[in-house]
Amino acid sequence: RQADFKTATNGDVKILVVSIDPPEKYFFTDLPIALANWVTNFGRPRIEQLLNHTTDYFADMANKYSFLRELDDHDVVISGIKYKYKICNTYNDAEAFINTPGTANRNKLAIFLTVEGAHALSDVFELGHTITPIEFEKIKQNIATLKTWPHQPLYVALAHHFDNGFSGHCDSLNTIKPLNIPVYRAKQKFAIDADINDYGKQVIDLLLQPDAKGRRIYTDVKHLSRKNRTQYYGMVKEYNDQKGIAIPIIMSHGAVSGPQDNTIFFNDEINFDDDELVLIQQTGGIFGIQVDEKRIASHSEIERVRAEVKAYPKNDRENQYAIRYAKLFFKQVTYIGELLDSKGLPAWNIQCLGSDFDGIVNSLNGYRTSANISRLFTILVPLALDYFHDNKDWNVAANKIDGRTLVRKVLHGNAEAFLSQWY
Repeated sequence: RQADFKTATNGDVKILVVSIDPPEKYFFTDLPIALANWVTNFGRPRIEQLLNHTTDYFADMANKYSFLRELDDHDVVISGIKYKYKICNTYNDAEAFINTPGTANRNKLAIFLTVEGAHALSDVFELGHTITPIEFEKIKQNIATLKTWPHQPLYVALAHHFDNGFSGHCDSLNTIKPLNIPVYRAKQKFAIDADINDYGKQVIDLLLQPDAKGRRIYTDVKHLSRKNRTQYYGMVKEYNDQKGIAIPIIMSHGAVSGPQDNTIFFNDEINFDDDELVLIQQTGGIFGIQVDEKRIASHSEIERVRAEVKAYPKNDRENQYAIRYAKLFFKQVTYIGELLDSKGLPAWNIQCLGSDFDGIVNSLNGYRTSANISRLFTILVPLALDYFHDNKDWNVAANKIDGRTLVRKVLHGNAEAFLSQWY
């Protein structure tokens, strides 16, 4: 596991954003169970459960939530050491929990819930099915139920890997070789270019309606197609201009596309363009940088790294990978910062760690699990110190900051500030 709670605390992680959405069953159809298990590590019984009966997605998600609540705020002893996690609704909840005397602070984990894919709001969805008014009434009931849970998700991504009847999506599995087979590719291509339809817009609106405590559930733009993201940005502008409601644009895990002719970044629709980075900053949003080979850099750049590392002894290769991948991670950070500075904007407030741990197929060597986050901090600090020592003048003077400050902002400070502002 890349981010089980003990592994996370071993990496000195204090706050973890946990996705409780159910897997889409079409991820597993047309694949041998052994291959499906190799790709996901879900285990044969879970995969067979998803394949052998009609999946009630919302009930599946509710079961996951119930499972998490079983040990919520309870001490758990592992090898004689106390650990504890707490599901939180607000940043103040998380801060108070981490700083409360009792279990050692380094063994505490504040977790927030999220949902990756609005299919989780449906009882059943089949590819090619058009949602009926009666079915949408049940989806509305599910959203109302979600809003009565003691712990609400921070955000819900409208799309995930496959058609869900609400919008299009990105081609997210094309870089995974075992899944690059015609029958599987056809499933993901189905309705990939669809617009955000009326039901999708209603889902976004219903989630945004404040509950009795004024809490809103925002939308994550990850996995939406570029066309859909543009449509959603228009909705955000409308909320701001016509309703006076500020909506942060949230991108939970991904990377920058960079210029069309660049050879460093992975220039693909699933990554994010310059104008989107500007909008995220302008709306007070957040941009999670994904720790994934297939997103963080171009294929040629990854091959270059691999070739360099092969020249080292085997016992030193993980360390060499860790150094080089930290540099690629840092390129994401600085590309965003320099772009925003060129627009006269604050440069360092939206970048954060959006690892996608336990959702990654191609995690970075040297950073296979959340236990390696402390290593990332150690390697990033000298990179950041050198960067500000050598770098040019800034259009916004406040954008020249201390390197250690930048690393702290990216690895925890920006996420904490975002949670504090919006939750």
